[in-house]
Amino acid sequence: ASRSSVMRDERGQALRRIGINWDVTEVRTTAAERQEKLLAQRENQAKSRFLARMSHELRTPLNAVIGFAQLLLAEGEAASATTARQRLGHILSAGEHLLGLINEVLDLSSLESGELPVQAQVLGLRPLIDEVLPLVENLAAQHQVSLQCLRSEGLVRVDPTRMRQVLINLLSNAIKYNRPGGTVNVDAR
Repeated sequence: ASRSSVMRDERGQALRRIGINWDVTEVRTTAAERQEKLLAQRENQAKSRFLARMSHELRTPLNAVIGFAQLLLAEGEAASATTARQRLGHILSAGEHLLGLINEVLDLSSLESGELPVQAQVLGLRPLIDEVLPLVENLAAQHQVSLQCLRSEGLVRVDPTRMRQVLINLLSNAIKYNRPGGTVNVDAR
C-alpha cells in the first residue's frame, strides 16, 4: 500500500511528491485466514446440526427393529403365528425406513447441494399411518401414553420417506410431551 502528497511552492506549482510504501501482506493474509476460519466454523456447525437431526431420525426406526425383535425372542414359540408375522412386518417396515434414511445420508451429491430429492407418489393415508404407529409404540409404552387412530381417509401425494419422518416426529413429540396416562389421537383426512 502507498500514500503520498504533493509538495507545492508558494504559487501552487508542484515541486515534488513525498510518500510512503508499506507491506500489507501480513494484514491481508490474517484477514483471509480469519474468513476461512469463520467459514470452517459455520460448516462445522451445519454438520453438527445435520448429525444431530440424523441421529434422531435413525434412532426411531432402529428402536422399533430392536424392540420388535426382542418381543419375538422373549415370547419365543408362545407367540401366535399372526402376532409373530405382524411383528416381523413391523421390523421389515422399520428396516426399510432406516435403509431409506441411510441412503439419503450416503447420497453425497444431495448433501452437498443442500437438497434432498423428493419422490412424490400417490399413497393411501391409512397404510402410512398404520406403518408408523408400531414404530412409536415402545416409546408410548415407556411414557404410559396410549395411541389411537381415529380416522385416516383418502389419498395423499407425498414422498413416502419424508411422510414417515414427519409422522414419526409428530407422534414422538406428542408422546414425549404428553402426560402419563395421556392419549395421542391420530385423526387425518
